[in-house]
Amino acid sequence: MAGDGPTQSGGQWKETTGSIQETAANLVGAKETARDGAAKKNEGTAEREAAQAKQKGEGMVDSAKGNVREGFSNLTGNDSEKAKAKAEQTKGDAKKSTS
Repeated sequence: MAGDGPTQSGGQWKETTGSIQETAANLVGAKETARDGAAKKNEGTAEREAAQAKQKGEGMVDSAKGNVREGFSNLTGNDSEKAKAKAEQTKGDAKKSTS
């Protein structure tokens, strides 16, 4: 999903580059640069975790919508809607499991 919010890949990138910066700075005794790297790493961790939480929440919503749609399609006997409901549930389950 493109957007202005947190992303898992962006968070992972910040974690990795921050960790490299922190480690390299510690090797040469650059304490301030090491602190900056640690801060960047922590920012990346927070961004990645926020993105995962957002994705899991979206998955829960999709699954719930699919469950409601399936219930309605069972009442009406509409097989086409039942298939759409299953697809929505599957989409939601996939989002929840990848976060």
